[in-house]
Amino acid sequence: MSICHCDKSGELIWTTNNCYLFKYRNKIDSKPVQLNVTNTGIHFVRSPSENCSDSPSNSSPSSSSSKFNQCYHFDHIARCTLISNSNKNDKNDDDDDDHNNNIGSQGQLQQREQKKQRSLFLISCCRSSSKSKSKSNYNLQLGDNQVVLEFLVIQRKSVNSDKIQRKQVLLLIAKSNHYEENLAEACLIIDKLDPFMNKGHAIKFSQTKPLLILLNPASGKGKSVRLFNDNVRQLLDDCNVKYHVLTTKYANHALDFIQHHNDLVGTYCAIVTLSGDGLLFEVLNGFVHSLELSTIMPKKVPVPISIIPGGSGNGLARSLNNIFSNGGRTMFNQLIESTLHTIKGQPTPMDLVRITTTNKVYYSFLSFGWGLMADIDIESERLRFLGEPRFTIWSIYRSLALKRYRGRLSYLRKDSVCQEIRPINQPVPDEWITINDEFIIVYGAYQQYLNSTVKFAPDSQLDDETIYLSYISGSVSTCQAIEFLLALEDGSHTKLPFVHFIPCKAFRLTPEGHNDIMTIDGEKIPCSTIQGEIMPKLVSILFRNNNNTT
Repeated sequence: MSICHCDKSGELIWTTNNCYLFKYRNKIDSKPVQLNVTNTGIHFVRSPSENCSDSPSNSSPSSSSSKFNQCYHFDHIARCTLISNSNKNDKNDDDDDDHNNNIGSQGQLQQREQKKQRSLFLISCCRSSSKSKSKSNYNLQLGDNQVVLEFLVIQRKSVNSDKIQRKQVLLLIAKSNHYEENLAEACLIIDKLDPFMNKGHAIKFSQTKPLLILLNPASGKGKSVRLFNDNVRQLLDDCNVKYHVLTTKYANHALDFIQHHNDLVGTYCAIVTLSGDGLLFEVLNGFVHSLELSTIMPKKVPVPISIIPGGSGNGLARSLNNIFSNGGRTMFNQLIESTLHTIKGQPTPMDLVRITTTNKVYYSFLSFGWGLMADIDIESERLRFLGEPRFTIWSIYRSLALKRYRGRLSYLRKDSVCQEIRPINQPVPDEWITINDEFIIVYGAYQQYLNSTVKFAPDSQLDDETIYLSYISGSVSTCQAIEFLLALEDGSHTKLPFVHFIPCKAFRLTPEGHNDIMTIDGEKIPCSTIQGEIMPKLVSILFRNNNNTT
């Protein structure tokens, strides 16, 4: 539970009175509350002067002196369930059927269709999950006229804890002594809440198409399967999301699955990876062949994607959460926040970079590397069992044993009037800037973070159509290389005088060596001439927009 004032918690959309909260077990609070719905969450309000009065004038949502104000953000409400006396429900159904017998055939069809739609709505949005392991703290014995709304809320166990807990909030609807009026009021509340609670892509389609969740059991410390079973599965079940799990068995299993599946669009509502960044790289490159042959413009990956961090490099997940929180602290840890993006996020456009070599095309969502950082990424694989700390350890070693690489780098600045990007087998246009030199590093990034701690492109956004290209010449010292690596933690490396940091539309790199390490999204590729160009909005990723709008 978070305590706040409604006037600081979003625009008031709707309000109702005559509601009572349940205390622990089966006791009902004797003081009524006012339920306020804003565009950010629900608020139970009771002003100091109200006491046992249910006058709405004394419980204004804008009263800064509210003594009682429980606020729950829509992102943290897993589900809302309608609870009423089952015998009364059965009786009402019988009464409805008797009433339907007295109207014409067209009226019967409309009545049945309305009842079917209401039933489907309750199933899709308000049904308690049979898989949920959370136990009720209440022992409800409802009277024939009583209707209760149950909210299942996800919370941190404490302010400084990364662990979550599930809280059950029960609200008794007491508009009148008549069941039908209370039921109508409860259904009205649900109708008001539905556009806000269930605005996510996955929830909307969960009753027809499941999520495809890909797990890589070898990622990070081999923890992805455990993370799914211990954390992610419970959240999906709480929110009644359908899903199909595929555990990869070999390298490029996900790529092969995507390439050879006959109907991904018709089968799944989104593709989710629970791993490091490498598994998503496989997924996106499973679409390369079909997109390269496609004549439909603009080209686009046909299925939304999502990523839940479970590896040693979790750059995209870290970037998404940093954008979502505007650089601040999120309510939950990265794993839970990313799962909530998957469940409640909207398909949001994201740029990719098309990287061409002399004989192959790749789609990249994170970065291209050559030199120091690429060496650290790949050579530290021998320390994979350590998880993400492997990068820090190998950074120290590689800085002390600094290598230099000779090559030719060309790039097209973002602010250039030139728009021409030629095929890789043709010379670059004269308007491109070209440097023949010895380098410590050449690196291009298009997300804010390369892993959970390296803030490489602080200003990057999901669809800003920019490659943030950085290079350091070979004349720098070991101390300067260490200074650069240390500055990556907060993004201050972009201000170092010996670091060149350029927003680009495209770049081309021709290394003189043939055995240098090159990486795309942290995955090693053969060393050769490469060219990268931005592909605007080529894919959609599930993402919660934190601007207080639906």
